[in-house]
Amino acid sequence: MKPRLAAALALVGWYLSLIGGSTVSKDCPDCAVTGEFAVGYSKPFATESECNKFGQSEVAEFYDDARKNDEKVIESPTINCAEAKESGSAK
Repeated sequence: MKPRLAAALALVGWYLSLIGGSTVSKDCPDCAVTGEFAVGYSKPFATESECNKFGQSEVAEFYDDARKNDEKVIESPTINCAEAKESGSAK
């Protein structure tokens, strides 16, 4: 396989974007104003199923951490799995 074809094929897959999610202390009177937002990120996966499964586990972990830290969730994280496709043609 030519290197350019291999590189182009490597770009095809599924990408998870995990965005948002914020918590504050349950004792905070101004929770909606002072909450800090988590940083989003993207991660590649071979299939849509793998992408969704990982995203759901990350969201579950977010809620587990909020419970452990006695925090209130003021914005739920969102997951988005999108298919990445080759943008050009390999020769």
